[in-house]
Amino acid sequence: MADADDLIKAVQKNDAIKVREFLAKDANLILTKTKDGSLLQTAVYYGSKDVVKTLIPRFPQMTLYEACAVGDATRLRHVLDEEPDLVNTPNHDGFTPLGLAAFFGHKAAVQVLLSRGAEVDQTDKSRFANTALDAAVAGGHTEVVKVLLDHHASVNVRSAGGTTPLQKAAQNGNLEVCKLLLEKGADLAARDDAGKTPLAYAIEGKHEAVALLLRERGAAA
Repeated sequence: MADADDLIKAVQKNDAIKVREFLAKDANLILTKTKDGSLLQTAVYYGSKDVVKTLIPRFPQMTLYEACAVGDATRLRHVLDEEPDLVNTPNHDGFTPLGLAAFFGHKAAVQVLLSRGAEVDQTDKSRFANTALDAAVAGGHTEVVKVLLDHHASVNVRSAGGTTPLQKAAQNGNLEVCKLLLEKGADLAARDDAGKTPLAYAIEGKHEAVALLLRERGAAA
């Protein structure tokens, strides 16, 4: 148990050398369960990129959610061939497969899921209450945003706190995503539960280019 706990800590810290040492000592530790589900999920959630690279070649067959999180489109196809009904099934954290792939910026995985019937506007069951578009915007993944919009993702959906994708993009200072959302009819005047508009978030974050764009389109704080 002590080795498993120390291994999880090494994964969270992106200590790939330490992770390899633990697995060399006991290969079965690769099956260690974590609060995120698995060592691989934990590595992805913590942004431990070196550890992700270390784990993938050693990892047993990935689940649907692991494949979405790391962007393994081939594995994703295989899983959905066997269990097609999983395509819209949230994981234990409430995240949808499409939302996971979108948040981590895996365009090919997003395309596979959409081709297999993923609901583009499905809201996840997490505390974030995100759609895949919300997730892609939050992650700053422009190409994934484009794919979702091409599949008619709703641009004025509301996530937790009454926040719209445009408000998220403005808050993050993502000019290109703001442009894409505006082209699809994003509401400039939308106010979230805090009463803030997209322009208010851009000003608050000192994102001058985004603020200028929103003003040019007629926004008021």
